[in-house]
Amino acid sequence: MQRLEAMEKNNEQIKRENQLFESYLLRKSKEGNRENDMEQKMKALKNKGNENKSFKLSHQWKYDIAAEELQELKSNI
Repeated sequence: MQRLEAMEKNNEQIKRENQLFESYLLRKSKEGNRENDMEQKMKALKNKGNENKSFKLSHQWKYDIAAEELQELKSNI
């Protein structure tokens, strides 16, 4: 039971991270003026033949995305 609760908690955290990342990507694709550092790194990973493999964002990338989305949210409010 405890293991199930831990897994559910982890899944919920991953869902929130995915929602934040999707929001970030959508906003960046709408801006469309230039590629940012993350998009360049993602393309580099794909070019290495990793298109079917998953990868994790580093803690720094997660922080940068969250900080940008927070700033965007504040500016919209």
